[in-house]
Amino acid sequence: MDRNKNILQTILLIVIVTITGFLGLTMPIVAIAYPILLTFIGLRNGMKNNIIAFITSLILIAAITGSIGVLIIPLQYGILSVFTVYMINKGYKINKVILYSIGLVFLMVLIHMGLKWVTTGVNTFTELETSLTEVTNEQLSALDTEGMSEADVSEFKNILKTTVDYISSVFPVLLIVSSAFIAYINYYVSTRLARGSGRLDIAVPRFSRIIFPKHIILGLGFLLLTSYALQYVGNFNYMQLVNNIFILMYVIFLLEGLSLTVFVIKKMEMGLFFKVLFIAIIALSSFLNIVLFSVGIIDIVLDFRKIRKVSET
Repeated sequence: MDRNKNILQTILLIVIVTITGFLGLTMPIVAIAYPILLTFIGLRNGMKNNIIAFITSLILIAAITGSIGVLIIPLQYGILSVFTVYMINKGYKINKVILYSIGLVFLMVLIHMGLKWVTTGVNTFTELETSLTEVTNEQLSALDTEGMSEADVSEFKNILKTTVDYISSVFPVLLIVSSAFIAYINYYVSTRLARGSGRLDIAVPRFSRIIFPKHIILGLGFLLLTSYALQYVGNFNYMQLVNNIFILMYVIFLLEGLSLTVFVIKKMEMGLFFKVLFIAIIALSSFLNIVLFSVGIIDIVLDFRKIRKVSET
């Protein structure tokens, strides 16, 4: 009876996975549910069922759309789910699973862009810049310039062009940050679902326990010095690399500071609604973000929560 029930539940999950994978082709927000559900199947019913659900959903998506080319994104997400299930079932620590998952997602994106360039001749960076330029031109054409001086219009054009150039230049770090987001959300939600279904041996990552290694400050500092040194090597655009490193530093230290803040607020005696509201206000405040950034640097060095000592014992 239990075996038949598990089979029916697995079939139902495969149908849901296929639907999310299909909808995710046009709605990126829905697409993240695809690896989450596949990972949940693997954690709940084993690696074998994870792979079966993965392959079956790919076949069904290809049959529905009538195209194999649309399977690129579901294929990448499916590989992420198999990788995550394998590492969790093998007992790897949370930080290693998430770190390796980030690397895997980022690597698959690079491979995808490389294959796209080789097979179609389309450069993703150039394609992004072209798309942003088209959006900018549409905004300019829709702009009612009546009452505006030529100087104002010219200044507005320069601002838009600067914005486009900046977004294009920091695209690499945006890929890293998005890869981290996908890896973390996939791990967090799938493990929460698995624990809710009875897998109590699985640890769920808590945002309030995030802490980066001490040597990350030295590593980022070394990267910055190296980037500045590259200005003396030919015509290398070192400022583009510097901008990417600065954004990466900002995100890392901000997350560290926000994680410590969440840790402290969770211990305060107030209702859940006010805790969430307090955290949201802090996270959305530009001034407080600077404070979180500074606190994050200090916490990486001093480890106020003593998380590293606990993990070492």
